[in-house]
Order: sequence, then C-alpha cells, then structure tokens
Amino acid sequence: MLNRSSRSTNDIAIYISLIGLGVIGIFIILYATNWGIGLYGSDSFSYISVARSIAKGYGFYFPANDLGYSPLTHFPPMYSIALSLFERIGRDAIIGARYFNAFLFGFSIFLFGLLIKRTTNSFLFVVFGSLLFSISSIFTELYSLAMSEALFLTLTLLSFLLLNEYILRNKWFLLVITSVILGLAALTRYVGVVNIFTGIVVVLVIDTKSRFSRKVFSTLILMIISTTPIFLWTIRNFRLTTTINNRGFDFHPLVLKNYLNAFYTFVKWYLPEKVVIGYEKEIVVVTLGLLVAVITIVIYTNRHKVIQFAREPGS
Repeated sequence: MLNRSSRSTNDIAIYISLIGLGVIGIFIILYATNWGIGLYGSDSFSYISVARSIAKGYGFYFPANDLGYSPLTHFPPMYSIALSLFERIGRDAIIGARYFNAFLFGFSIFLFGLLIKRTTNSFLFVVFGSLLFSISSIFTELYSLAMSEALFLTLTLLSFLLLNEYILRNKWFLLVITSVILGLAALTRYVGVVNIFTGIVVVLVIDTKSRFSRKVFSTLILMIISTTPIFLWTIRNFRLTTTINNRGFDFHPLVLKNYLNAFYTFVKWYLPEKVVIGYEKEIVVVTLGLLVAVITIVIYTNRHKVIQFAREPGS
C-alpha cells in the first residue's frame, strides 16, 4: 500500500511539474515573438498565403505573381490547414501562428516529459529532460518561426507516445489513433514518412506480446491509415505538375563536414551557443575522450564476461 501510494505521489508530482513547464514554455515563445512570429522567406509566405486561400474557399493555392495563383505542391498542407482555422474565426494567420506555435511548444514539453516518464518513471529525469527541451535555443528558434517544424515535432512526439501506449495496452483504437497522427505528421512535413517506417518496425519487432498474425494485421492497418493522406496529396500534386510533390531524387553521400555539423547541432541542444562557438574542436576531442573512457570502463567492469564470450566455440 505504501509503495502504491508513493508511486501515485511521484506521478502527481511529475504531471504537475510538466504542466508547469509547459505553461512556462508557452510564455517563452510569446516573449520570443513579442514583435511578431518570425517569417522565413518563401516558406512562411507559402504557409500563410495558402492558409488565407483555404479560409476564403480557394483551396491550396498561393499568389505566384500579379497574374494569378499557383497550386501548393512543394510543401505539405497541414500547417496551412491549421492556420486557416484562425482566419475562419476572424484572426489573421500571422497572429494565429504566434499563439499556435506557443501552445505547440508548451504541449511538446509536456509530451517530451511523458516519453521520459514512460522510460524512467523518475521525477528527476523527467524534470531535467523537459527543462533542457524548454531552454534549448534550437527548439525555441524553431517554435518562434511560422514554419511547419513546430507542428511536425509535436505530432511526432505524440505519435511516439501513442505508439508506446499501443504496445503496452494492445488496443485497436490506440493503433488507429496512432496511425492517424503519423499520417498527419507526414502531411505536415514529407520527412514524416520516416515516422511511419519507424511505427512499422516497432509493431513488427518491439511488440513481443502479440502473435505474428496480429502483428501483420496491425502493420497493414497502420500502413493503410497513415499513408493514405500523403498518398492522395502526392497523386493530386502529380496530376497538377507531373512531378512527385515538386521534388527530385538525388544521392548525396555524407562527408566529414556533415558529421561534424550534426555533432555541433547535437551539442547545442545541451550547451549554450556562446560556449560552443569557437571551441568546436576542443568539444569534439573531449567528447571522444569521454566516449572512449566510458567504453573502456564498461569493458573493464565486464572483462570476465568478455573473456568468456571470446573463448566460446564459434565466437
């Protein structure tokens, strides 16, 4: 009874903390966008203008020049659809984007904390991880722009949380909701298709409770529901422009600079930008040194198992 009570108290503390951090996150974005939501070139122009076009009943079109409109094909439509709701209630899409992104940031902090809770159930880890999310300069910048990344990240976190819930509870309605959210994420950013593949792998590999036949059927449901929106959108775009979402296919192999940029971005999630800039090489060396030290310690503490494994026949 005491254990159950302490667990309940821990859960209450976690939820209250996440709600508090989420509210703080909303005010962070509202403060960051005090002079208005950030507009990023043609991307933001497309999202905003298409939102206004949808609200007026013209559909997914934006003004290409003084002579007329062009169909939206290069970008997915979900963010524009969300902003069009503000236009329909009499609020400008640019103003609506500010409050919408602020809400998304707070909700993302809450979802991120819940994902940590599912993994650790530790109050300390949940609060620390959510706090890192809320003070990250990268995330603050993304959620301060009239861009689709804010909605995409929120839908991605929500889909992963629901996917985890489905694996734990094995309920069909959770699979359907998860599939819908995955489909909306892909309709927000094309890279969201990767989330669908992730969901398929989780259902087929991570779900160890279900029989193989159920896993196959679950995978088919997830694939059909989640891919239908982006498939229909792609067909529509192909009929209009004879291209696959106004995109081309090319192969760009990664080079050392790409890996360093990825590492640099990763480090900025946890360290202030002023600490990182000018000390990139030192941070790389220190990180690699720490990584080697951790691997060495793990191998040393498990040296008997390593020696035993190496001596086994066929190893």
